[in-house]
Amino acid sequence: HSKNILIVPELERCQSDYSIYFQVVFYVIKGMLMIFGCFLAWETRAVNVPALNDSKYIGMSVYNVVVMCVIGLSLTFILQERVNEAFALTSFFIIFCTTLTLSLVFVPKIIELLRSPRGGENQRYRKGMMKSMVGKNGADKLQRSLSFGADGIKEKIAQIEEENMKLHQILVTKSGELWDLLERLRQLGEN
Repeated sequence: HSKNILIVPELERCQSDYSIYFQVVFYVIKGMLMIFGCFLAWETRAVNVPALNDSKYIGMSVYNVVVMCVIGLSLTFILQERVNEAFALTSFFIIFCTTLTLSLVFVPKIIELLRSPRGGENQRYRKGMMKSMVGKNGADKLQRSLSFGADGIKEKIAQIEEENMKLHQILVTKSGELWDLLERLRQLGEN
């Protein structure tokens, strides 16, 4: 009885005459986001803060996404008539690409946390911040000036207040000179 049954697979697809335009706009937007990601990775490549310097891994992630997208889209386009295989490959590429990207970004940070003893990451973060704020030569000087005990806090506050007053006086003097120069310039412009 079952020998007389013929199974004819059918493939239903929703399609539009303008679908190519939507796809092109979609790919252009995604391409621009990838280029922006590359730009950000390039611009942050020289950051001295170890917690923020992962531009190498971001670049590798962008490369991973581009390669996986090109291969995945090509295979999906080739396998349009074989829906199950196309779906399986698309799913594999999405899961693999996402997992690899997240691993590239977060695994080095987790390894660094596991390697460093408690508080070690914090010290390296502070040193990196100081280097990025004052340059390589001034980082040690800044570190020494910040490492004072509880006894020296009042002394340090008094020194800073005194320096603040001196700088305020210089600012008032320079502002007066600037206003005088602006007045002279205005008078010269009228003549």
